[in-house]
Amino acid sequence: MPGITGIISKKNPEARDNELNTMLNCMLRDNDYATGRYVYEPLGIYVGWAAHKGAFDARMPIISESEDVALVFSGEEFHAKSSNILHPPSRNREQGDASYLVRLYEDNPGDFFSSLNGWFSGLLIDMRRGRAYLFNDRYCMHRIHYHETSDAFYFASEAKSLLALFPELRRIDEKGLGEYLRCGTPLENRTIFSGLSYMPGGSRWIFTGKKKPKKKKYFRHKGFEQTEILSPDDFYMRLKELFPSVVNRYLQEPGKTGISLTGGLDTRRILACEQLDSGAFPCYTFAGPYREPRDSIVARQIAGLCNQPHHALKIEDDFFDNFESLASETIRRTDGCLDVSGAAELYMNTRARDIAPIRLTGNYGSEILKGYRPFGLTKVPEAMIHPDLAKYISLAENTFAAVSQCTPLTFIAFKQMPWYSYGRRALEQSVLTMRSPYLDNDLIQMAYAAPLGMLTNETLSLRLIRELNPTLAGVPTDRGLYAANNGLLNKARRIPAEFSFKMEYLANYGMPPSMTVVDRFLRPLQWERMFLGRHKYYHYRIWLRDQLADYVKSILLDPQAISRPYIKTTALEKTVMDHCNGKANNTSEILTLLSLELLNRELIERW
Repeated sequence: MPGITGIISKKNPEARDNELNTMLNCMLRDNDYATGRYVYEPLGIYVGWAAHKGAFDARMPIISESEDVALVFSGEEFHAKSSNILHPPSRNREQGDASYLVRLYEDNPGDFFSSLNGWFSGLLIDMRRGRAYLFNDRYCMHRIHYHETSDAFYFASEAKSLLALFPELRRIDEKGLGEYLRCGTPLENRTIFSGLSYMPGGSRWIFTGKKKPKKKKYFRHKGFEQTEILSPDDFYMRLKELFPSVVNRYLQEPGKTGISLTGGLDTRRILACEQLDSGAFPCYTFAGPYREPRDSIVARQIAGLCNQPHHALKIEDDFFDNFESLASETIRRTDGCLDVSGAAELYMNTRARDIAPIRLTGNYGSEILKGYRPFGLTKVPEAMIHPDLAKYISLAENTFAAVSQCTPLTFIAFKQMPWYSYGRRALEQSVLTMRSPYLDNDLIQMAYAAPLGMLTNETLSLRLIRELNPTLAGVPTDRGLYAANNGLLNKARRIPAEFSFKMEYLANYGMPPSMTVVDRFLRPLQWERMFLGRHKYYHYRIWLRDQLADYVKSILLDPQAISRPYIKTTALEKTVMDHCNGKANNTSEILTLLSLELLNRELIERW
């Protein structure tokens, strides 16, 4: 995955050089990565980086004209203030134009970090002041894992870079495992690996040549929480004025930027803000193997109204042929932060890269502007989990309750994003450059000014689309929702779409135990295919039972897998065989157990 890695130590320079090579090699998954390294001996700094070729951060390090400031930056920055001087707004940003960042630091070092806007991490060396700053973005969308020894500080975007050097880290942490099983992810900046954490979002750690860094933060969300609440009308008018300018920062580089368009509102809000040149931004939608989903059909209509080409990217047979490698690669690329269902994401994003190297998405739009919160307590496969883990499951519940004591927006932006949403973003970013305007600093700050209840449904989004681009408001969403105000007629139109959406859920992940008997009886008729693919593009309940059943059994019934200390062997065998024989719907349990098993194999035992 693109990112940075390095060591800060004045001892054993030859050893550091070899260690840096090892850490950097762990990040290289793709032949089209640009890589490099930089050493500054007075502070004992050894830093390496990997980036997509041609990307914003492809040319590192950036050295100031006076040659006394050096910056290694990973990610993208969308500066707003002073942009007319430092970074003229343009749809044609070129490779390496991150050089303005050093000038920004030189002009105002005190406000440099807090003025940055985007998803990033980096290391800045100020040779005049004899110090270096290791930093990341305020949402922690770019992680920096770290490990401290008696004579060195190690850091890396990917956990595996540190696992490669330190065998003592290659153990599953029971507290992290309990949180992974109960919450879907470790909490409070922990990883699932024993003793391995990552820097909080908005960090600026200072190194001055001493053994330990000063662990400072340049951003705290408490300041946002003091934002004055506006009246509903004032908030809407200010948001309507702000949102197009925010979108303009991200909708750049025609020809290099593709738009992953859906049938929902998140990407439509983006397109409603702009009049695009014809064919400048190719659009695409992911589609399953059974039919073109409503998502894609609606997206094609929207793309056509915006004069942009549209592609439906379909899951083909080679997805199943290559699932074993896709699943393992998903675990490796995300450090186990995304489960093996992400194999479909990896497959699709690889195909999307053939259209454009930059992917603009509506990701996080529903979270920020509608309060969507998928991050919560999940069902634990208790029958299969060893009783010794019970106390860690209970501890995870208590920790989750404690971290949830904050405003809904703070929870989404500063806990759900860095902990729960990280794995999917990491996987996508490993393939192409990801952009979304919905975590822009100005937009998040504006969201804190929203009156109570205004960011909890689609009303605000529908009004924005309706007033920014009435043409797009005339097309219903994939679930039959019209932005045009049609009252009862609108509700009546939604009924068929909502019915097919819920039936697809029942035929896939959501099939209750009481229906599995009927499902098994009707299996020769393949009744579920009447609904599968109408809204979603992956269908793991069916795939784990049919196309991938041999793979599931070969992994989970392997002697190595059934001997894991956190598993009850008999219950595991029953769970796998019942699902593969169509007697039960154990989709979630199997995806979780597959992910844990591959995590053991790929990140703990493979070295």
